[in-house]
Amino acid sequence: MNEKNTRSYPLDFLKLLATIAIVFHHFQQINEVFYPNHINFFGDWFYWGYLVEFFFILSGYFMHKYITKIQEEMSLSLWFAKRAKRLLPLVAVSALVFEVLSLVYYIIFDKHWWGIRLTLWGTVLTSLGIQEGWVFVNPAVNSPTWYISVLMLCYIIFYLLTRLAKKINCSPLYLYIGMVLLGCAIKTYDIALPFLTGQAARGYYSFFFGLLLAHFIQCCGIPKRIAAVSTAIVAALTALFVFFPSAAEGELAYLLTFMMFPAIIILFETTFVKRIFSHSFWGVCGAVSFNIYIWHVPLFPLLAICLKLLNISIEISRIRYMYIFALIAIAVGIISHYFIEKPLNKFIYKQIDFFKSREKIQ
Repeated sequence: MNEKNTRSYPLDFLKLLATIAIVFHHFQQINEVFYPNHINFFGDWFYWGYLVEFFFILSGYFMHKYITKIQEEMSLSLWFAKRAKRLLPLVAVSALVFEVLSLVYYIIFDKHWWGIRLTLWGTVLTSLGIQEGWVFVNPAVNSPTWYISVLMLCYIIFYLLTRLAKKINCSPLYLYIGMVLLGCAIKTYDIALPFLTGQAARGYYSFFFGLLLAHFIQCCGIPKRIAAVSTAIVAALTALFVFFPSAAEGELAYLLTFMMFPAIIILFETTFVKRIFSHSFWGVCGAVSFNIYIWHVPLFPLLAICLKLLNISIEISRIRYMYIFALIAIAVGIISHYFIEKPLNKFIYKQIDFFKSREKIQ
């Protein structure tokens, strides 16, 4: 399998768009606002929370290139450490900041922000990336980071299945298909057991389907007929949801995961679209989107605190404030990427290299 590590700028662009949509979704949900005659990202005919499945698909899609490396005896500890070093430091910092802001909010307003109580244990679980899908109840410390928790679980299962496939001399694709089916079964039958929860299921069927999608594209490419079919799927489903909103009222997770989202990814992986998004700027957007996602919820209590201290009153129901909030989240995401995430990761890598060098000397 091809191990070439090339970044897909069109998919980075999609990540940024999806992240902004999630910010809009949570803004309307948390502030309980609805905008007549506008596209609503919460409380309307389409549930934008399904975009989490899209993120899982992309995560699995990008992991396909590691299959051969894992089969060539990469250790589990090294595999997990690489994933954890990239994701968990920022998650841990955001969890701690969220708890501090929640405490300040409680002191100022004499109530818990959005009903979420302070919990040191929750901060620990969140920082370790095990607050959802594992064996603990989600403590709701910076809630969107549950996605990272399930993603870390998917990474471990992906590694174990890939190594198992080599040991029993079969294609890992069969085991990935099994995980897709397991995820669907957990969701369909509403199973609630450790490692077999509804949120974990969303990761299982989406992440491992992303792996299968990447394998399909690598083996078959994207010929014109596949691009045409993908275009037809996107156009048909979009028209169906826009002109017949009642069609979106049911369960759409499987329809979006196995048809709509893959079709969009295929379209954005075509040569034509790659030419449009050929500048490395889009790669930066993809990197910043993770920071936007991590920080946008802590921004809610922070802004409430600032408005209170500055004695500023705003009519939150105006749609302009949703756009202003999104711009603030983007600005914070950019600052975080360059002045928190990068320095933090650099510091961690330096410490790891230091301890490795000491071990060699000893």
